[in-house]
Amino acid sequence: MENISTVGIRLIVILALMGGLIAYIADILGKRIGKAHIRIFGLRPRQNARIMTIMSGVLISVLSITVVAMTSQSARIALFGMERLSKEIDLLEKERDLASNALQQAKDRVKEANEQIKTANENVQAAQKEVAELNEAKNKLAGQLNKLEKNTEILKDSITSMREGELFLRGGEVVYANVMRGKLSHEENAIQLDWLLRTANSTLLERLGIITREMEPEQVPQAIAFKQETLDRALAELDVAQSDKYYRIRTLTNVMVGEVSHCYIESFDNKLIYAHGALICREEYNLPKDVKNGEGVIMDFLRNVNRISVEHGVVPDPLTGNVGGIGAEGVLKVTNQLRKAGRHFVIEAKAGGDIYTAGPVRLTFNVARIVDE
Repeated sequence: MENISTVGIRLIVILALMGGLIAYIADILGKRIGKAHIRIFGLRPRQNARIMTIMSGVLISVLSITVVAMTSQSARIALFGMERLSKEIDLLEKERDLASNALQQAKDRVKEANEQIKTANENVQAAQKEVAELNEAKNKLAGQLNKLEKNTEILKDSITSMREGELFLRGGEVVYANVMRGKLSHEENAIQLDWLLRTANSTLLERLGIITREMEPEQVPQAIAFKQETLDRALAELDVAQSDKYYRIRTLTNVMVGEVSHCYIESFDNKLIYAHGALICREEYNLPKDVKNGEGVIMDFLRNVNRISVEHGVVPDPLTGNVGGIGAEGVLKVTNQLRKAGRHFVIEAKAGGDIYTAGPVRLTFNVARIVDE
């Protein structure tokens, strides 16, 4: 600031001295021109004096500007470089705007990159968690695999104890059957169906001599298989069932010992066919003298009972066609009644309890003698 002040003072002094000197010279010239009556450009002396005064003022101004320009770079720029300076300022402002935009874009890219890094870190953490879970599941599955291998050995031992190539199940044979409740939720129906499949599998394994009751669920070998569409259809039917359903699991083809049983599921509405005590069949017999009462009559009557029960809606066994049976004690009891009844008699079979579509048909018999007149 001291240097700037010194330069300013010097400049003012120089301009004052120079202006005074120019005014002095112009005054002397004006006086001499006036006294000498010199005419310049044909003008009068008074007019020449005025011209001299004007020229001296112009000269003072020009010299002042020249001195200022020579002594000050800022003044030179202000006088001669203002337009160029304005263009440079405009260019610098544009460059500043471009730089600001570039800076903002860079900040946006940095922000986006930070978000991507954050997402990547989250993905890495999630992946690490999944890897840990997979390792845990792998270890768990390894333990289960060891148990399954032991169970497989049990299954193989049980199978090899039976004769190789022996027919185990015939095509269409019922592996397992049971009644499923209707009007339940989808989740409850899924539990019902899962229980049916597990029980059928366990039943088949026990026929092979493999006891599954003491095994964990994941340890039980799988002896039956289904198509997924079969299971989906069975569950869908159960979801819309408005009454109980009778489900039967049957083999598709003959199954040899050691083979997995490929099965399908059939279903029926489990309706009440006969109430307890309802009359199922009544037959009158009048035997010739050369025919003895006994087992032949009983078998004929039971065939009629079986046929009528099937016609009324009881589902028979697909291989035998039977809907039930009568034990040896029952046969003996009826045989004794027939012996007492003579040759002309009537046999009645009534339901020995409520009988539904699923069966079996339980019977009570009554043999009444008919006295001929």
